[in-house]
Amino acid sequence: MENLERDVRVLTWNIHGGVGLDFRHDIRRIGNILSRQNADIVSLQEVDLRKISGGIQNPYEYLKNIAGKYSCHAWTIKDPIGNYGHLLFSKFPMEKQLVHDVSIPGREPRAIIESLVNFPVGQVRVITLHLGIGIGDKLHQLDSLREIILSDGTLPIILMGDFNQWLGKSVDNKLIDLIEIPPKLRTYPSFMPVLSLDRIMCTRRIEIVQMYCLYESWIASDHLPIVADIKLPK
Repeated sequence: MENLERDVRVLTWNIHGGVGLDFRHDIRRIGNILSRQNADIVSLQEVDLRKISGGIQNPYEYLKNIAGKYSCHAWTIKDPIGNYGHLLFSKFPMEKQLVHDVSIPGREPRAIIESLVNFPVGQVRVITLHLGIGIGDKLHQLDSLREIILSDGTLPIILMGDFNQWLGKSVDNKLIDLIEIPPKLRTYPSFMPVLSLDRIMCTRRIEIVQMYCLYESWIASDHLPIVADIKLPK
């Protein structure tokens, strides 16, 4: 799907470690889907470098070559045979790259990536995350996200990732005064999506021209990818 009115295309996707609903671990399949979208900014959650598939010895470099030569990673699990976490890729230079640890003791580690991306029309803060499942964990992490957003009010923000919002409106309630809340898209489970776990949102100075799920990629992960075409403030 193409739209000539966009300045930027962004994509967020929880790739489930590269394991599809057919139980195949296939990073090349993930890469083919990303390549067809040709997004300028790509946020991937649950990237697992501990497995090798399709003859790809370095999944990180393979994905980087497709999604964008500039990148920032938040490895929440570090292992001698490979790391696990979430990644932010950009086709445009990143001036600042910060990883905020928002882990809860005794829970799976979590992090928020913050980057300053230099687009041709100007700078934008890009924030991507993978929040915890428990409601208490999520509320704590959303408070941390608010602090990150409020730390710099001068630049527009693109916010995306897996918010793990299963029930209720905790995400919307925490962010509605800071971020424009667009209609939710159902992304999970990918074969019959009923839950809106994954989101793309922006501050009000940015226009989302169109946003859609890639339903044809349902077998590649348990989540559907979301793509948004965006117009940036001039």
